[in-house]
Amino acid sequence: MKSRIIISTILVSLFLFSCGKKKYEDYNEEDFIEKQGIITKMTRTSNPLDSEWNRDIIYAYNLEEESVSYGQENNIDLMFKLGQPIVILVHKDDDKISFYARRGLINEQEWAAGFKRLIDKK
Repeated sequence: MKSRIIISTILVSLFLFSCGKKKYEDYNEEDFIEKQGIITKMTRTSNPLDSEWNRDIIYAYNLEEESVSYGQENNIDLMFKLGQPIVILVHKDDDKISFYARRGLINEQEWAAGFKRLIDKK
C-alpha cells in the first residue's frame, strides 16, 4: 500500500512539473514568422537573486491590425527602452503564441504606428 502511494506521488509530481509553459524550443522553427514588435513595458524580475540587468518585458506585435496583440518574456538579461523596436516570432497558426527573437527594425512603418499608439495611450 505504501509503495502505491509513493509511486502515485512521484507520477503526479512528474506530471505537474512537465506541464509548464511551452518554450520556443518545443515548437518547430518553421511554424513561426517574424513580425515587428515594440517594447511596451519593462520590470525587474521578482527574484532578488537575479542580476540587476534581468528584466521581464511586455511587447506589442501585429501593430498593423485594429487589435494589437501582446506577449511577455521573462528573465531576459538585456536592457531595453520603452518603445524600442524588436523582432517577434509569431506562430503561423496561432498568433497568441509568440516569442522575443532579437532587437531590430524589420518594418519601420509598423513600428512607427505602434510607437504612436503607445504614446497616444499615455
